[in-house]
Amino acid sequence: MEKKRAMNILNSRSMIKLGSTKNVPVTNVSFEKPDGSQFVWESGDSEGEPYAIANFNMINKDGYKKAQKLFDLERYQDACNTNLSARVTLEQGRALQESMFATVIGRKTLLQPTDIDGNHLTDDDGNLLDKQEGIVVGKCVPNQAPDASETKASFEFGEEEDTEGAPTADRREATTA
Repeated sequence: MEKKRAMNILNSRSMIKLGSTKNVPVTNVSFEKPDGSQFVWESGDSEGEPYAIANFNMINKDGYKKAQKLFDLERYQDACNTNLSARVTLEQGRALQESMFATVIGRKTLLQPTDIDGNHLTDDDGNLLDKQEGIVVGKCVPNQAPDASETKASFEFGEEEDTEGAPTADRREATTA
């Protein structure tokens, strides 16, 4: 992926917040794994049932930091893969695919810290680091396509209090490489 395209994608992302955000673009809905087999719940009440994965044009604080590091390493495609996703039923996946916009409800959870390649971080003795609080997609509901003037999420990337450590005024300029 080109640097300029990656910059445009990353700059279009909204920071997830607690509660509801309307008109979040659905960037993709996947119903199958790369090998063509279905995604299937492996445990819990839905064990054995197929599901879809919905990707949103949103990011959380941890994803933002990883995207910055990956971008600096010129791993542009990987930087763009730091958006938020959610497992949804097949029916919800089809509805999200059709509407391409959703109301996303952010919720707090504990996340295992990982490096930019998804490996769990450990201390010097090899013990996993303590989980850290983060915001993820708790629920998503398809909504009708908004008017052209409303296609942006209701807040801007980097403006929320929860973005501590994420630069706000220092957004990168899109340049050709």
